[in-house]
Amino acid sequence: MNTSNTIQIVSFLAATLITVAINGSMLLKMDDMAQQATVAQTSPTLVTLDTVTIVARRG
Repeated sequence: MNTSNTIQIVSFLAATLITVAINGSMLLKMDDMAQQATVAQTSPTLVTLDTVTIVARRG
């Protein structure tokens, strides 16, 4: 292995490690936020939809 190949492999491994670390921390943060939102939501959300009647001529 020459120096150029070694540098490329080390650079690729460093980039991979940084990517995994950043994405992993983001996933953990999102999971933490979802857990907090689930705990904070004590009452169910109720939605009442209006009734719409469409009248059209048949032709």
